[in-house]
Amino acid sequence: MLIFFSNYRNKKEKEKLNKENIQIKQGVKINFKNKKGLLIFINLTSEELMTKEGILKAQKLMFNYLDNNKEVTTVLLGASTKRVFGKTGKKLKERYKNILFTIGDNGTTYLLLKDISEKIKEKRLSKKSNFLVLGASGFLGEQVTKRLSKNGFENIYINTSSRKNSEIIKEKYKNTKIIDKIEEANNIDMVIACTHSKNSLLTKEKIEKIKRKKNKLLIIDVAEPTNLTEEEYEKSKEIIEIRKAGNGYSNNIIYDKETEITNESIKIPDNVAFGCFSEALTLEKSQKYKDIDWFEISEDRMEIIKKLFKENKIETLPFNYIYGKILD
Repeated sequence: MLIFFSNYRNKKEKEKLNKENIQIKQGVKINFKNKKGLLIFINLTSEELMTKEGILKAQKLMFNYLDNNKEVTTVLLGASTKRVFGKTGKKLKERYKNILFTIGDNGTTYLLLKDISEKIKEKRLSKKSNFLVLGASGFLGEQVTKRLSKNGFENIYINTSSRKNSEIIKEKYKNTKIIDKIEEANNIDMVIACTHSKNSLLTKEKIEKIKRKKNKLLIIDVAEPTNLTEEEYEKSKEIIEIRKAGNGYSNNIIYDKETEITNESIKIPDNVAFGCFSEALTLEKSQKYKDIDWFEISEDRMEIIKKLFKENKIETLPFNYIYGKILD
C-alpha cells in the first residue's frame, strides 16, 4: 500500500479539514491501475514544520503510523514533510528497510520543466526573452535556472532568500542576473515561482511594475501554497496568464468520492495529482526500483520517472487550473 504523508498548507486549511484537531487525519484515497494510495495529514502546517518542535512532532507521528500499519510498501514525504528526516532520510530508511521512500522531487521537477518548455514553445519566447525565477536557490528553482541557462536563454533574473544565495547561483549558471527585490526586474515575459516565501510573493502592484506593458505576464507557479495568493489573483487576473505547474494528469488517477476529505477539499481537479504523488504512484505500481535512493534528484532518476510516466500515461495537464478551479 502507498501512503502520502503531508501537512496542511496553512492554518486556514488545517482548521477547515481537521475540525476535530486530531494528530493523524486520513485524506483522499487514490485508485491507480489496481494500486491504492492514501493521503495522511499530520497535524502541522508548513510554517510549523520550519521549527525544531514541529519537526520532532512530525517524526513521532510518522513513526507511530508506520509502526502500526505493516502493510505499507511505499511512502511519499510530500509538501513540507520532506524536510522532517533531513536530506537523506537515513533514520527512516534504517528503521523500515522494506519500504520504498521518496520525496517525489524527480517527478515534480520533470513535470515542471516540461510545463515550462511547452509554454516557451506555445508563446514563441526567444533566447532573448526575459525570465524571472523566484526562489532560485531552492531545489526546484535551481533546477529551473540550470535548465534555462543550459538551453541558452540570455536574460535570467534570479531572486532568492539572501544576496549570498543569489551570488552562489549566479556563479554556477551563466546569463543570470541578481535582483534583491522583485520590483527591480522589468519587461519580464515569464515568471517561474518556486517559493511562497513572504519576501518573494507576487502582488498586482509588483506584476504591473515588472511585466511588458502590452503583454500579459505569464506565471508558472509550482509553489505549495501558491506564490500568487487567490486574493492577488483576483486583482490581477486581467493582466496575467497563470499555469499551476509540476502536476500530473491521467485518466488512470481516480479519486474515491466517498471519503470525508475529497480531492475537491484540497483543491485538486479530477484525474490530477501533484508531481510528487504521480512519482510515488508509478513507483508503487512498478516495484522495480526499490534499491534506488529516491531522496536524491538526478538526470538518471528523472529519466526513470519519465519512462514510468509514459508507461502509465501520466502527462502535463491539458488545461490550466488554480485554487482548484479549471480556467477557461
